[in-house]
Amino acid sequence: MTNEQIIWQLDMVRNYLQDGHPDSVENWVAALEAVIDQLKTEKTGMGIDTIKEILREQKMSQTSLAEKMGITRQAINQELNRNTSIKYDKFRSMADALGYEVVVRAKQE
Repeated sequence: MTNEQIIWQLDMVRNYLQDGHPDSVENWVAALEAVIDQLKTEKTGMGIDTIKEILREQKMSQTSLAEKMGITRQAINQELNRNTSIKYDKFRSMADALGYEVVVRAKQE
């Protein structure tokens, strides 16, 4: 499930709670709004699409990213246009240059 799908579902729950029981569920609504806000700013996954999405959001060029990383634009272009998964160290370096950190969490069962 994508963040967008989760946000959409949580928005529907929030709207239902607000319409049906506005006085008895204020704490639920506040909690849902906090989750929605966090999901809107958090990136999930580890791949080329994540880096491309962040570049678009920050309106940053491949050249600017390359300069921050101390490598060539061609090297960035090769990584972002390959058909295979990006290596972890490259992904982490790009994320760091974009102001993100890579977080590994335990699975929830």
